[in-house]
Amino acid sequence: MAKLRGFDFKALLLNHGEKFGAGVIVLLGLTGLATASWSPSTKQPSNLKVVTEATRSAWQANAFTDDKKAAFAGTPDVLALAEQMQSEAEDLEKFSTRNPWHPPIHLPRERRAAIIVLAPTDPESNAISMVMAEKPDAEEEVVEEITNPKKIDDGLEPEVGEEVKDIFGVAGGVAGGVAGGVAGRGLGGTGGGGGRFLLGMGGNRDKDDEEEAYQATGYAAGGYGTESYNPYGGMTSNDRKVRYHSGVSVRMIFPLLDQIRSVSQSLHLPQTDPQVTQAIDFNGFQIERKKAVAGTAPWSGEWESISTDEIGEILGKSLAYDLEVVNPSVTRSELTMPLPRLAAGKWTLKNASHSKLDDFKLDEEEQLLLDRYQAKLLEEAEKRKKMMPNQSRKAGFTQFMLNGSDLNRVVDDSTGVTDDLFEEMSQGKKDSKNKSKYDNKEELKKLINKSMSTGRVLLVRFMDFTCDRGNSYIYRVRLIMNNPNFNYPVDELEQPDLATQEKIFSDWSEPTAPAYVPQSYRYYAQRADNLQSVKIGMFYENEKAGTPVMANLEVRVGSRIGGKLKMEVVDLSMSVLEAQEVEFKSPDLLAAIVPSIKLNSSDSPELKSHIDATRGRKQLSDRITVVDSNGAIVTRYVGDSVSNGGQLRTEDQDSVFCQDILKLYEHLKQEDTFAAGQIYNVDDEEGGGGGIMGGGGYGGGMSRGSALSGGGKKSRRKIDLDDESNAGGNKARRKNDNR
Repeated sequence: MAKLRGFDFKALLLNHGEKFGAGVIVLLGLTGLATASWSPSTKQPSNLKVVTEATRSAWQANAFTDDKKAAFAGTPDVLALAEQMQSEAEDLEKFSTRNPWHPPIHLPRERRAAIIVLAPTDPESNAISMVMAEKPDAEEEVVEEITNPKKIDDGLEPEVGEEVKDIFGVAGGVAGGVAGGVAGRGLGGTGGGGGRFLLGMGGNRDKDDEEEAYQATGYAAGGYGTESYNPYGGMTSNDRKVRYHSGVSVRMIFPLLDQIRSVSQSLHLPQTDPQVTQAIDFNGFQIERKKAVAGTAPWSGEWESISTDEIGEILGKSLAYDLEVVNPSVTRSELTMPLPRLAAGKWTLKNASHSKLDDFKLDEEEQLLLDRYQAKLLEEAEKRKKMMPNQSRKAGFTQFMLNGSDLNRVVDDSTGVTDDLFEEMSQGKKDSKNKSKYDNKEELKKLINKSMSTGRVLLVRFMDFTCDRGNSYIYRVRLIMNNPNFNYPVDELEQPDLATQEKIFSDWSEPTAPAYVPQSYRYYAQRADNLQSVKIGMFYENEKAGTPVMANLEVRVGSRIGGKLKMEVVDLSMSVLEAQEVEFKSPDLLAAIVPSIKLNSSDSPELKSHIDATRGRKQLSDRITVVDSNGAIVTRYVGDSVSNGGQLRTEDQDSVFCQDILKLYEHLKQEDTFAAGQIYNVDDEEGGGGGIMGGGGYGGGMSRGSALSGGGKKSRRKIDLDDESNAGGNKARRKNDNR
């Protein structure tokens, strides 16, 4: 700052600036006092006193009531609260706000509870008999053999009893064969499948050859509107193998929807969450049975455990598996036993389904459509190199049958496959006059969507062919599930030990009603007036031929009841009706023969009316004494009935049954004058090798097999989808590889 004649203003302000400021403020105050206007108050002191007393009276009139005192007393002490908040031991939760200032990234979830596995309900059981097509024993290359069966008129159906129809079908080679010749016109041929599906059922990967990872474990795409694959095609008659089996079919209902609800509550997830359905991971089931014992308490014995591996032995012998009679949405390979391949007849709802599954039954057209759809899923999975889920943790029947729902989920392109199937159907039906509601694409999609979706219930089914013949059985089961809480973090479980259980079990189901498995033989005394031998009529299951036979035999005292006789036999393994020597066998021993005595009216006057009425005939029946298979001494009378599991069986019934079988298969008689090529194993451009025999060269009228047939642990058969030998019919020589 410049200096004026030597005077320093900067130093003056620094040293005396505050004094100048105070002076200015005093000057402003004096100016205000000088300019203010002052006047005296007009209110008298007495008036001010009155106002004061009035205000005091108003305060005193507004009393401090008890409720106001209580409210005032409830007012928190702010000073005390402040002191508590400053204390380290004070719980600050009650001072927190409703909305967090810093919300966590992962919201806390409720801890998982224990999973409760529900028990199956509504047990049903009944005895069954079937003729099963088994895998041939030979493993060498064979050349097809053509026989000369008798020519029959198309569509001619013999009149036979219902019992024969239940086991052998309405036409075990007649109507079934005719259908086989025309079924290729849009609804599929009668052959099984030819193809492969990817590894994953049993772990058949070959470490030395990566290509072997895609090995066949069953039959896949069969003829649908084109040629069909005949599973017995290319085999000689000697290579075919059938067996007549009797056992018990057991079916129950599993409440899947209730299980989904229960799991969703335990996991604290919505029912629609995929984790809920994934948590319902079955690992098979346990089976227990009881055999009836003699006495007033037939079911007082102990339960006997039987594994699904024992039950499934018959599946390992089966040539393939038959088409399912119920919707795939109610089946699981862990719980639902596949249907063994019938050499004659078809599976009925009575033997393979449940009375509560009427809404899920399939007619023959729907069976073929869904089977072909699953076959195309297998083809699509092969093209995409899709792998099925690892089945090593699962039990039940997964080693035999692929789970259709798993296959559908892996391919994950139902719309495209459905369109492809519809196009294939349309091409196959160009020359067909048969109309179907599934000619409409929308109806076809509805069927497939319904079949591949998760149902409300599941079918628990198995068939026991390991039981002792001539006995009654009851069964119960409990399901096994892989525990979704196994190895789960214990701090997220209600109980830490829930993470230690790898498998969890349901309660035991209610036992089934008793089912009686008949003996493989029955006999009836016809004449017993000779003390050395007795004439009997014997019914016998000719197991290897696949059909029962009946004949009259002479049995001597002290011998086993049975014998050898040459007679007409329907041999389904050979597809012939011819004379063969049959050995009738039973463990029963003929101990004694007791001819009836002749009554005299003079000796027994009270029986005179009966004696006069039976004059010329025996008044009492001859009888025999036998030691049966259980070691019991039994008396049998001429003309009596056999107790067949509570249902009496007569000689006439068994005789009619066997005569109906001969009548049904009369067309299998050999006749040299008929051209074999017109009947057996022909190439039909429209029918797909169906032939008059049905099943493409199998005289029993065997129907088409399932596309999902096969087992990862049982079969290692490699089949190329483009291989000419899978085209159908019997064009080429084939090699049977049933390792």
